[in-house]
Amino acid sequence: MQRNIGSMISNMNVARVDFQNRMDGVKQYMAFRKVGRELEARVIRWFAYTWAESGALDEERVLSALPDKLKAEIAIRVHLDTLRKVRIFQDCEPGLLEALVLKLRLQVRSFI
Repeated sequence: MQRNIGSMISNMNVARVDFQNRMDGVKQYMAFRKVGRELEARVIRWFAYTWAESGALDEERVLSALPDKLKAEIAIRVHLDTLRKVRIFQDCEPGLLEALVLKLRLQVRSFI
């Protein structure tokens, strides 16, 4: 019985460390991308809520675990200013630019 309790506590500690590592990664990403304090606080609250409700997060990647609305807001914060600098988009309506940002996908190509 004690071994089972010890194993449960050990597993809970591993889950907590995993959660904290994911949270640290999200914080670093948001600081790097300068998403803003208000959005950062909302994302952190969402992760805290998820932890409180389930005790752990799914194995999905950190950003893919966010609700679509938060993912969209992060994408807009991260990419909208860059898109506005593109000449063909400078006179576009803000709503169109936001819709375009939401369609963007990161493309990483190797040139080796």
